[in-house]
Amino acid sequence: NRHWHRFDLHFGFDELTGKVQLYAQILAAQLTLECFEATLANLLDHAEFWQRLLPCDSDREAVAAVGMRV
Repeated sequence: NRHWHRFDLHFGFDELTGKVQLYAQILAAQLTLECFEATLANLLDHAEFWQRLLPCDSDREAVAAVGMRV
Protein backbone atom coordinates (compact mmCIF):
# COMPACT_ATOMS: atom_id res chain seq x y z
CA ASN A 1 0.00 0.00 0.00
CA ARG A 2 1.67 3.19 -1.19
CA HIS A 3 -0.16 5.26 1.44
CA TRP A 4 1.69 3.48 4.26
CA HIS A 5 5.20 3.70 2.82
CA ARG A 6 7.18 6.88 3.32
CA PHE A 7 10.37 8.30 1.88
CA ASP A 8 12.56 9.89 4.56
CA LEU A 9 14.98 12.78 4.13
CA HIS A 10 17.28 13.30 7.10
CA PHE A 11 19.92 15.93 7.84
CA GLY A 12 21.94 15.51 11.03
CA PHE A 13 22.65 17.81 13.96
CA ASP A 14 25.85 17.45 15.92
CA GLU A 15 25.92 19.42 19.17
CA LEU A 16 29.72 19.34 19.30
CA THR A 17 30.13 20.96 15.90
CA GLY A 18 26.86 22.91 15.82
CA LYS A 19 25.58 21.26 12.67
CA VAL A 20 21.83 21.27 11.99
CA GLN A 21 19.52 18.23 11.83
CA LEU A 22 16.42 18.42 9.66
CA TYR A 23 13.96 15.69 8.78
CA ALA A 24 11.11 15.32 6.28
CA GLN A 25 8.84 12.53 5.12
CA ILE A 26 7.09 12.17 1.78
CA LEU A 27 4.32 9.62 1.29
CA ALA A 28 5.29 7.11 -1.38
CA ALA A 29 2.03 7.89 -3.16
CA GLN A 30 3.11 11.55 -3.44
CA LEU A 31 6.77 10.92 -4.27
CA THR A 32 7.56 12.58 -7.57
CA LEU A 33 10.71 14.31 -8.73
CA GLU A 34 8.97 17.68 -8.35
CA CYS A 35 7.84 16.89 -4.80
CA PHE A 36 11.29 15.53 -3.87
CA GLU A 37 13.05 18.64 -5.26
CA ALA A 38 10.65 21.00 -3.47
CA THR A 39 11.06 19.18 -0.15
CA LEU A 40 14.85 19.05 -0.50
CA ALA A 41 15.01 22.76 -1.41
CA ASN A 42 12.89 23.58 1.64
CA LEU A 43 15.18 21.56 3.92
CA LEU A 44 18.28 23.22 2.47
CA ASP A 45 16.74 26.67 2.99
CA HIS A 46 16.05 25.80 6.63
CA ALA A 47 19.57 24.39 7.05
CA GLU A 48 21.12 27.59 5.68
CA PHE A 49 18.92 29.71 7.97
CA TRP A 50 19.89 27.78 11.11
CA GLN A 51 23.55 27.52 10.08
CA ARG A 52 23.73 31.33 9.98
CA LEU A 53 22.30 31.53 13.50
CA LEU A 54 24.72 29.02 15.02
CA PRO A 55 28.16 30.28 16.04
CA CYS A 56 31.20 28.84 14.30
CA ASP A 57 34.75 28.75 15.59
CA SER A 58 36.39 30.00 12.42
CA ASP A 59 35.73 31.32 8.93
CA ARG A 60 36.93 27.97 7.57
CA GLU A 61 34.11 26.14 9.34
CA ALA A 62 31.58 28.61 7.97
CA VAL A 63 32.38 27.61 4.39
CA ALA A 64 33.12 23.91 4.97
CA ALA A 65 30.90 21.38 3.24
CA VAL A 66 28.24 19.80 5.40
CA GLY A 67 27.63 16.07 5.07
CA MET A 68 24.17 14.63 4.73
CA ARG A 69 22.42 11.28 4.81
CA VAL A 70 19.51 10.88 2.42
